[in-house]
Amino acid sequence: MLFKISSLLMLVVLDRSLMLLNQQFLLVEFLSKPQARYLYPIADKIKVKLSAWKASLLSIAGRAQLVKSVIQSMMMYSISVYTWPASLLKTIETWSRNFIWSGDINKRKLVIVAWKYVCVPYSEGGLGLRSLVSLNEASNLKLCWDFLHSEESWAQILRNRALRYGKVIGHHISSSIWSSIKSEFSCLMQNSNWLVGNGKDIKLWEDSWCGEPLKDTLQITNNDLTWLPNKVSDIMLNQSWNIPADIDFMFPTLRSIVQQVTLSNQSVPDKLIWKHNSCGVMSMKDAYEFKRPKTGLKSWAKLIWCNEIPPSQSLLPQFSISPFSFSVWKIFGGFVTELGLHSKTLGSARLILLNFVGAMKAIEIAHDHNWNNLWLESDSTLVVMAFKNASLVPWRLRNRWNNCIQITASMNFMISHIFREGNKCADSLANLGLSLVQSQIWYHIPQAIFESFIVDKLGRANYRFCNL
Repeated sequence: MLFKISSLLMLVVLDRSLMLLNQQFLLVEFLSKPQARYLYPIADKIKVKLSAWKASLLSIAGRAQLVKSVIQSMMMYSISVYTWPASLLKTIETWSRNFIWSGDINKRKLVIVAWKYVCVPYSEGGLGLRSLVSLNEASNLKLCWDFLHSEESWAQILRNRALRYGKVIGHHISSSIWSSIKSEFSCLMQNSNWLVGNGKDIKLWEDSWCGEPLKDTLQITNNDLTWLPNKVSDIMLNQSWNIPADIDFMFPTLRSIVQQVTLSNQSVPDKLIWKHNSCGVMSMKDAYEFKRPKTGLKSWAKLIWCNEIPPSQSLLPQFSISPFSFSVWKIFGGFVTELGLHSKTLGSARLILLNFVGAMKAIEIAHDHNWNNLWLESDSTLVVMAFKNASLVPWRLRNRWNNCIQITASMNFMISHIFREGNKCADSLANLGLSLVQSQIWYHIPQAIFESFIVDKLGRANYRFCNL
């Protein structure tokens, strides 16, 4: 009897402790799915804050800055953990929109630019605000990334409960954050790629590790998967490809596909990579950039916004003088922002990759020729820094880069930075390489760089000219 009474008292104390935890520290009930009624206190604080500001004393740019810096910052903690109801987010965005345009959260003003075009960066014709819906989705995506990669206690416990053989469970579990994670799991896996290490964690046919999943590329059915090798490690031996003869016979193109993937010389764990940036690690900025709507870069944005002066004054000096200029601004603001122009830079990304590939190729050639003394000069500061910090290397080249670092450990190796004018021969040789179809090694001086070689041999200076 005493045992039952003491157990009952402990349950009452625990229940009151959880109630105190919910009221003072947590936004939602412990182990409960977020609901709108739990998040109304934050929405009410935002409404009070917007109503208290003297909008009549602020310009539109000032109101937009307050919404961006204060209002959206008030939501960051909760929105990065819980999935907010769409209706509540829409209500807060309505208050913010009315405050910016009319100064009163309850008064709607007719405007010619849709809110979705306002919530894009300055370079795309917007006001630099963030869409709360996209921000909530991005936060869930980042939380899902942390769920898979973090070594903190919450992530380890939740992985043990919610993952089975690399897939999420189908049944319900009591958790206030699992619904947020589960909603973005498939999106995360579709936009990630595996960096092959020892191959023990990667599904050979279903995971993306050599481009598209091999199941789709080779048109393999689910019935075939039951008797085929399961892991990438099943077709590896001593960190080299070793495809079984029967698998090689059934899928003749498999060997050519997997040989395009560079394996690490060392047995390291496999790593899941976010494939939409060069480092392979997702940040909150990367998640929002992926989720937000894109409208395309606007060529006129640089004419309107100036980083050196406040936004409220940036527009006035250029467009308040000439009526014609103001008419141009109205045309751009009213129509061009809705065309969805798109601009994507490819040259700079390829140039960065080529700088790394050139450095790795030089090391591999020296190794093949048993040259144990190597002094590598590069005009790329990023390449020089990458020898000390491998995380700077684009993830697509990381295995090959680590193999080259291992090679240099057995050499008398040195890396240094030099401007192009400091090594004119190498610069001319690089320009010559643009016209080549395949790799070529010369054991004599090519005629195309002979003049640069003579100038360099005579010790003449090469100058760098720039526009002032």
